[in-house]
Amino acid sequence: MSVNQVLVPIEFHTRAMMLTLLWRCALPAASTTLAHANRPVTFACAETVRFAARQFSSNYGSPSETHSKSSIVWVGGLPYSATASDMMQHFGEFGTIKRIQMQANAIGSPKGSCLITFSSPAEAAAALAMDRHTIGSRWMAVKLHRQKNSVENAPVIKPSSTIWIGGLPFKTSDADIHERFGSFGSISNVRFTERYDGKPTGMCYVTYSAPEAAEAAAASMNKATFGSRYVHVKLHFDQGTIKPPRKADDQVKTVRQDQVNRVYFGNIPFTTTETELAETFASCGDLKDVLIYRDKNHRSRGHGYVQFKDAGSAAAAVRDLHGTIVGGREMSVEVPKAMRAAVAAVATSTTVRVTNLPVDLENDTLRSMFDHCGAISHLRRASDNQSALLVFDSPEGAQEAQGLAGADIEGRVIHVQLTEEKDE
Repeated sequence: MSVNQVLVPIEFHTRAMMLTLLWRCALPAASTTLAHANRPVTFACAETVRFAARQFSSNYGSPSETHSKSSIVWVGGLPYSATASDMMQHFGEFGTIKRIQMQANAIGSPKGSCLITFSSPAEAAAALAMDRHTIGSRWMAVKLHRQKNSVENAPVIKPSSTIWIGGLPFKTSDADIHERFGSFGSISNVRFTERYDGKPTGMCYVTYSAPEAAEAAAASMNKATFGSRYVHVKLHFDQGTIKPPRKADDQVKTVRQDQVNRVYFGNIPFTTTETELAETFASCGDLKDVLIYRDKNHRSRGHGYVQFKDAGSAAAAVRDLHGTIVGGREMSVEVPKAMRAAVAAVATSTTVRVTNLPVDLENDTLRSMFDHCGAISHLRRASDNQSALLVFDSPEGAQEAQGLAGADIEGRVIHVQLTEEKDE
């Protein structure tokens, strides 16, 4: 159903009355009959839908809710950063709002939902017209709420004294943060996040001594310039332990990273050690592991594997070190036959898949996290907003982006993998 449609669940005796009212509100965009219940009625603009819903609910009450005594609506799918003021702006037109309660989880962090109490059931019914409308990048769900006890006993959001900053220049120091953000209040702690190799991610957390200072900093500094870059600033709420959202059996075309980053070597002298091999393979890139297979007496079998941190380094090792003389013997360096095509494809891929993203992370914020690595030609977000495909202009940019695997974005540890998956 489009935003220009309103679902009309009405009984036979009210159809004529509803049709008359809708035609008074505005001429429908196309000829429409109400011969059947739950028939979408299309209008020329979405504003007409809201007006019609308000008028009908105020004069007659929604037929499906005529006897409802609830003056409360539940709104879900909100960004964690949404405030009571935002809700007032979106829902104030439907009537007098007596109370807005932003809902929290057990530890006092936002749940992405709220309860809005209107002065009458008719006004609450009219507000249902906002169901499936957007707020920021999210789709709202709006329903009548009848559990009065939960309104009184629901947890309250605890004010946050911490902000998250993303998109910082890599050379940003603790002193730079104090200089730009210290004017909002006393800063008690600054924590920069790092990649697995110790390099900066361009993100940090700043904790103030008072929540008011954090709120002021987030309001004033979001999308402000910091050096040559625009930074993104949000209040940070502790979401507790967050499990990765993706299941192990998700059907994607991503080749397992431990396979495409690994090469196998053979025909080395039995006296060669892992340390000596590490020195040889380090010329191709950063290493994660070197293993020589050994028998039960710990004697070398003359072969093993090297695990790199990225697929590009693994491909370079096959290209540059196969046939290298080690201790008087010609060492072989290769990948299993079944993996050769996949390794070659992934090593030259310009696409990475990023998973475990915060659901309310905006696309321009995500882009700013990765444009340090190289020019991004396209970004496509999954329907659940928790993963994305980033397409770079070059394989080097995609390989550099892998370095952000394990980075902390608004309390979530993200996963980044080169992928053969193509953006459609």
